[in-house]
Amino acid sequence: MTASYDTVMMGMFGKPIYNIDIVAESPMPSSGPVNIALVLDVTKSMSYNKKLETLKIAAKDLVESLNVTEDGPVRISVIPFSQYVNVGPSRRGEAWLTVPDDFSKPQKPRCRTTRKRLKDTNCRRKWVPGQPARPAIPPRTCYDDGVPYKCGGRKARPATKGRYRTVCQRNYSPKVTTCTPRPDRKVVWKGCMGSRSISKGLNQVVEYDGGAYKMPGLIWRQQCNQEILPLSKDKSAITGKIDSLKGKYETYIPAGLMWGWRSLDPREPLTEANTADKAKTRSVLILMTDGANTKSQKGIDHRGKSKSDADKLTAELCTKIKDANIEVHTIAYDISDAGTRNMISACATSGDMFYNASNAEALKEAFSDIGDSLAKVRLSH
Repeated sequence: MTASYDTVMMGMFGKPIYNIDIVAESPMPSSGPVNIALVLDVTKSMSYNKKLETLKIAAKDLVESLNVTEDGPVRISVIPFSQYVNVGPSRRGEAWLTVPDDFSKPQKPRCRTTRKRLKDTNCRRKWVPGQPARPAIPPRTCYDDGVPYKCGGRKARPATKGRYRTVCQRNYSPKVTTCTPRPDRKVVWKGCMGSRSISKGLNQVVEYDGGAYKMPGLIWRQQCNQEILPLSKDKSAITGKIDSLKGKYETYIPAGLMWGWRSLDPREPLTEANTADKAKTRSVLILMTDGANTKSQKGIDHRGKSKSDADKLTAELCTKIKDANIEVHTIAYDISDAGTRNMISACATSGDMFYNASNAEALKEAFSDIGDSLAKVRLSH
């Protein structure tokens, strides 16, 4: 703050005004650095009712409140998740990853069959009876990533009268088929990640120990959203990643939790947390989701449909993350299912670290409260 003071005595000596500068700083109170993982639901349901726009505002406000700078103590990772997590194709070749080589798949030519209509013959008048009335069929309820919407059904149709109409025999030339060759389809890995073995419990192990059990990249799966951003002090990169988020695909919360945890763990696959001061680094994971698990793990893939299996793994991962001395804050955004809310609530480190945000304003307030709890402003001078 700056101000000017009108002097009294000093005015006689050529100093009628005295400028005053006051500086106050509010750094995060911590005995060391702070690493924060933003684990953000970017599934299809987040594209409804401007939910994603609200999330972007709230998350960027949180980043702003934490005063992220290149020489500051705060580092943030952004982990968008839906059915899968995207680690980025640039990681191909790293020791912890196994993924098939890209390849080209031949495609059948695109063919079109046509025939020319010739002159109609044998035209005559014919009686066509009317149709009885057809009742309406009400639409049924369908779901898109857990969000209900109306689908199907048909309108009522009144009865129609019979009438005479002209009918003819239609004549056509022989069919002619023309084909256009198509280039080979390129099958490319885009960074989409599956999960390790369920039976061996490796789908709950955060690190890669250098052994044979590598983390599987899925070359055939395209249901990946934006690439993750590992821990960073680059404020523009963090806010840019948040701005780039788009809502698509289904919900598998364990994928987000696992890679959020990995972004805070100093071991492979993500090693940005492996710093000289890691022993005194405070680790925080913030999970925001707007819906229940709609997918589960099946083999190394996430194409299963068992909500109970996915919920069980979600709860187990939450426990392991907290046991790793990571502070967990959770936000249930517009979730009507009580069981899912309870699961998200139990994931938090304590009851006051869970936020039940029923609307846009409540979501913004939840992120603001988390920011306040992390900052706990103190004046340094």
